[in-house]
Amino acid sequence: MLGLAIESSGNVASAALWRSTHGRISWLAGATLPAGGGKADQLITIVEQLLANESLSYPDLALIAVNRGPGSFTGIRSAVALARGLALAAGLPVLGVSSHEVVATKLRHDRPDAGRDCPLVVSLDARRGEVYVQTFSANGEAVTAISSQGPAAVADQLKAGSWCLVGDGAALVAPMLDAQTKVEMMHAISIDASAVALAAVERLFAGDMPVSGDTLKPLYIRAPDAVPPTPLVSKGDDIEVLA
Repeated sequence: MLGLAIESSGNVASAALWRSTHGRISWLAGATLPAGGGKADQLITIVEQLLANESLSYPDLALIAVNRGPGSFTGIRSAVALARGLALAAGLPVLGVSSHEVVATKLRHDRPDAGRDCPLVVSLDARRGEVYVQTFSANGEAVTAISSQGPAAVADQLKAGSWCLVGDGAALVAPMLDAQTKVEMMHAISIDASAVALAAVERLFAGDMPVSGDTLKPLYIRAPDAVPPTPLVSKGDDIEVLA
C-alpha cells in the first residue's frame, strides 16, 4: 500500500510518502515546512513536490492519512480540508487519526518497552492554561476520551496508581504532581507526518477501515479561540450591528 500522510496540528507542517506491507512500514520521502504563519496552506506545495520527486501521481496512492486534531485550529482545519479535497478529487479513501494516538504510537515505535508496566497518559498543551489529555492502557488501547482540563485537575487524577506521562503538556502537569505520585516522565515526542503514518498503519493493521473524503472532519475538543465577527447590515448611510 502506498500512502500519503499530512500533519499540521502544531507549529510545523509536514507530509510524508510511505509503503506498508502486513503492518510494516517503509519510507519513501518526507518534507517539512518551516515554522511560521500560513504554513498549513502551503502543504499542497510539498505534497506535489514529494510526488514529483518519486515520479508518482495521485492515482498511485491507496490512502491519505491526516492528523485531525486536537491542536492548532487553523492547522487542523487546513490539513483536514486538504486531505478531503485530495481524497475527493482522486477518489481515494482517507483515514483520520488523533494527535494523542499519534504520540502514543510513536512512543511505542521509538521505545517498545514504554508504558508496558503502567498506563500511558498523553498530555498535550491546549493553551489558555489547559491540556488535552487521554489515557491509554499498557497494550495501547484508549481507555478515556480526549478531554480539555487544567494541569492541576490532571495531576489530581494521577494520585492513585502508577503512570507514564508523555507529551508537550507533561511539563505543565509535572509541577502540580504530589511528591508521592508515581509518574514516569517519557521522552519528548514530535508529531510529524511520519508519526501520523505510523498511527494510520497501526489502525489499518488492527482492522480499522478508511472512509470517504466527504465524511472526514476536524477533531475539536473545545470551541475555537477566534470568534466570528458579528454580521453587519447596511441601512443607507448607517451601519447597524446585529446582536
